[in-house]
Formats: sequence, structure tokens, C-alpha cells
Amino acid sequence: MKRCYLYAYLFLSCVICGCNDYNNEVLLNRLISVQNEGDTCPYNALERYDSLGAIFEHENEYLRSKYALLGVRLRDKAFITHTNDSVINLLYDYFINDGNSCEKQEVCYYMGSVYRDLHDTPRAVKYFLEAIQVAETEANIDSAIYERSYLQLAAIYRKQLNYEEALKMSLKGLEIAESANVNSIRNYSSIANGYYYLNDTIETVRYSRIVIEKILDEGLIIENSDVIASRMHDFAKFGYKAEADYCYALLQHLPEDARPKNYLINLAVYCKNCVSPDSAAAVFHRIQESDKSIAQQYNSTQFLMKYYASVGNYEEATRFALLFSDANRNLLKDMNVEQTLNARNEFQYIRDRDKEAAMMEQIGRTRLIWAVSIIVMILLLMSLLFFHYHRQRRLLKIIMERNNAVDNARGLIQKYEEELEQSHNIIETKEKELATKYSMIETLDVELKNAEDSIKRLMVQNETLTKFALMKKFSAGTEDAAEIIAKYKRAADGKCTLSEDDWSELIAAVDCVYPNFTSEINERLKDIKLHNLRICYLLKIGMTNPQIVNITGNPPQTVWYRVKRIKEAFGKGE
Repeated sequence: MKRCYLYAYLFLSCVICGCNDYNNEVLLNRLISVQNEGDTCPYNALERYDSLGAIFEHENEYLRSKYALLGVRLRDKAFITHTNDSVINLLYDYFINDGNSCEKQEVCYYMGSVYRDLHDTPRAVKYFLEAIQVAETEANIDSAIYERSYLQLAAIYRKQLNYEEALKMSLKGLEIAESANVNSIRNYSSIANGYYYLNDTIETVRYSRIVIEKILDEGLIIENSDVIASRMHDFAKFGYKAEADYCYALLQHLPEDARPKNYLINLAVYCKNCVSPDSAAAVFHRIQESDKSIAQQYNSTQFLMKYYASVGNYEEATRFALLFSDANRNLLKDMNVEQTLNARNEFQYIRDRDKEAAMMEQIGRTRLIWAVSIIVMILLLMSLLFFHYHRQRRLLKIIMERNNAVDNARGLIQKYEEELEQSHNIIETKEKELATKYSMIETLDVELKNAEDSIKRLMVQNETLTKFALMKKFSAGTEDAAEIIAKYKRAADGKCTLSEDDWSELIAAVDCVYPNFTSEINERLKDIKLHNLRICYLLKIGMTNPQIVNITGNPPQTVWYRVKRIKEAFGKGE
């Protein structure tokens, strides 16, 4: 009976789990449907989204979080300004810890969007960069959000007047869009904006033309009407009237309610540069009456003040001058407020970052202390166990060793005595062999010395015979020897190489002319080497250092050093 109850329970659990999974899938599909609609018609999607609130209110945490994140996304798509960060902070904490890569990427992106609307630039940049980091480190990502993160950074940098960095972000966004095959119209438009603020007319116009071509190719005129208006502005500003006229025609075909928010101000610039000042004045009047934003009041009153002054209507010029002064003052005030807000946000961001860093450091330090304490306790316990175990083993080993020592002591002693006696015998034998070898070595040393003496005598005899033969050659007189010396001195003026016979001939000639020179060398330079002996002979016959270099083939430094040493041995003047 109990087993039956168990089976029934398991069956009901499986059914309930299956139903829950099915219900979750259905609800997620409804959210995806609303999300897809929001990419093209955000206001319609918001109405569908609000109708689902009662359904998701009682669902699990994951579904509630997905629903809430979709709401943030739709309001951002509809250009509804975010007014606080309470919801997105909760969603960030949830999805960063429990979400997949796409959900982490999405929540980081909309964290940046929220702080962008709150004029908290440091945090906006931080979270857009975090969204990019998630995209670059995770496998499954949302390429569209990856690309838009760079577009958002580009817009922020342009607002900060950092146009070079803004252009880099736009180019990077375009690279991602084209590689992921997502819509790249706004990337090209952002690049055009970047070059516009860098005053690069050629590149601005080139990318603006690409933008218009892509909009027409993809048939997305209504969705990108604000982009068309911006490009109309740039074409008109730089004097490309045909392109500006074409953009104007595209916008004119749109219904009044489909025209973008930036239509009038860009239309005014178009009329000013491509139509007439009068038509521009009419448009600026419309702006002055309909758009009460500080920036547009500043632009409209400034133009109208200058326009009425140019046509001689000084009464209207004065009126708009006063309005322009008020607008200018309000603009400066707004800029100061924004700068103050940015500075405060920057300070708050730095303070929060430092506080978070200090808290994380404290948590890390606490964790480290606990980890070290636990490790120390574990090591201490293991050490005690290890010590006790080895102590027991050591005692057992000592007992066994002592028992074995008592049994083997006599045998070991006898064995050591026998080995010692054998070692003595071996040492005596080796000493006798060594004495015999020493005696043989002494005999060989005597024989070697005698052989060396014989060789030396033979070399002296040979040298004497050689000199005698050469002396005999010069027996006719010193005139022949002097002629030989002169011959080699002439040869030393250029590079020449002497054979051993040539050296013998030259030395014999010198000995014939200077009979006592050899004995003089032996007295002053004992054990002289052959190369130094030859230099002595060359110096004796008056050769210079360059001549000695030529005839010996030695480097100049070597010749100089050896000559110096020889002259020092003979004394200065030799």
C-alpha cells in the first residue's frame, strides 16, 4: 500500500513539473512576441506589455524578472526617459548571478541606458563597457546589443566633446554589425556624425550618402526618419543641395505624425542653406512657438534676431534679442546644472567605487583570515596525527632493530674484521705497485732529459752549420752581405712574405756585417723567442716599424709593443 502511495506521489510530481515547464515556455514565448513587436512599434508593444502585468505578478522570480526587464527595454525603445535606477538595480543583481550570457549582456546594457538618462555618465560608461565585456567573453551573445553598446558610448563621447574616441566607437560598432549581419544604418549615421564634428566634409558626405542608400535599399524610411533628417542637415550645411533636396522630399512624403522630433530644426537648417532666409525664418517661428526646449529656443531666437536685423525690422530684432538673451542665460544655467550633476555623479561614482573596493577588500581579508585559520587548524591536526603515527612506527622500528642487532652483532663484527684484514692486504699490494711505478717514472724522466739534451745539441749544430754555410757564401766580403740586407730593406717597403730560407739568408748577412750582434742579444735577452729575435735583426739593419709590419705580417700594435720591449732591453738609442 505504501509503495502505491509513493508511485502516485511521484506521478503527480512529474505531471505538476511538466505543467510548470509548459506554462513557463508559453509565458516566455508571449514575452518574446511583445519584445519583437517592440523593436519596430514600441508604443503598441507597451500596451500589450501592460496587459500582461496581472499574469506575471504571481509567477516565479525568473519570469517576474524577465517581465520587468522587458519593460525597461520597451520604455528605452520608445525613448521614454528613465527616472530612477531602483528596478534595474534589482534586475542587475538577479541576472548577473543567475542569468545566461544574453541576459547578463542585456541587463548591463539597460543599466547603462538608465544611468545615461539620469545624467550619470561615469556609471553609464561603466555598464556599457561591462555589456561589451560580457559579449567578448561569453559564447552565446546578442549581437544587436553588442553593436548598440558601442553606439551608446559613441553618443556619450560626442556629448563630452571627445570626438576622436566617439568615432572609434562608431567604427567598432559598424565592424560588429557587418560581421553579425545586423542592421548597420545607425552605425553609418553615427560615423557620419563623428566626421561632422571633426569638420571632415568629404567623409561626412560619403557616409551620409551610404546611409541614405541603405535606408532606401531596406525600405526603412519611417523607422529611420530621424537619421534622414540629420543627413539632410549635413548635406545642407556643407552645400550639397541635390542630396539635401532628396532627403527633404523623402521626409515630405511622410505623414505629419511620422516625422521625427528633430525634423523642424533640421528643416530650418535646410531652408537657411538651400531655400531662402524667409522660409528658414518661418520654420524657426514654428520651432519658437512649438518647441519649448532650452536648446531650440536658443537656436530659434538667435536666428530670428539676426534675420529681422538683416531685413531692417529692428523692433522684432530687439524683441528676439531679448528672448535670445533669456534663452542664452537659461542655456548657460542648464549647462551649469548638467555639469554640476555630472561632477556630483562622478564624485558619487568614485566614492561608491572606493567604498565597494574597500568592502570587497575587507570581505577578501575576512575570507583570507578564515581560510588561513581553517588551513592552520587542519595542518595542526594533521601534524598531530602524523606525529603520533610516526612516533608509534618509530618505537616499533626501534624495538625490531634492537632485536635484529642482538642477533646480528657478532656476525657483523666478524665480517668487519675479515673485511678490514683484506683491506690491509690490498693497501700493501697497491703501495708496492705504486713504488714500482714511481721508479719507472724517474727512469723515464732521466731518459727524456737526455733525449732533450741531445736534440738541443743537434739543433745548435744544425744552426751552426747553416750559419757556417751562409757565412761561407758571404766569405768574399761584407759587400755581398750588405747587398743582401739592402735587398730585403727594399722589399720591406711593400708587403712581402719571407720563407725560412730567406730569414736564414738575412740573419747570416747581418751576422757577417755585425759579427758580435748574436752574442750581444744572448747577453741582454736571455731565452729570446724566434719572432722577437727576427725583430732584433730587422731593427739592427735600420728597418722602421711599418717595414717590420710588412715583412713579418704582424699587426702594427703587436710590432710596436715588441719593438718597445726590445729597445728597453738594449737601452734608449739602440
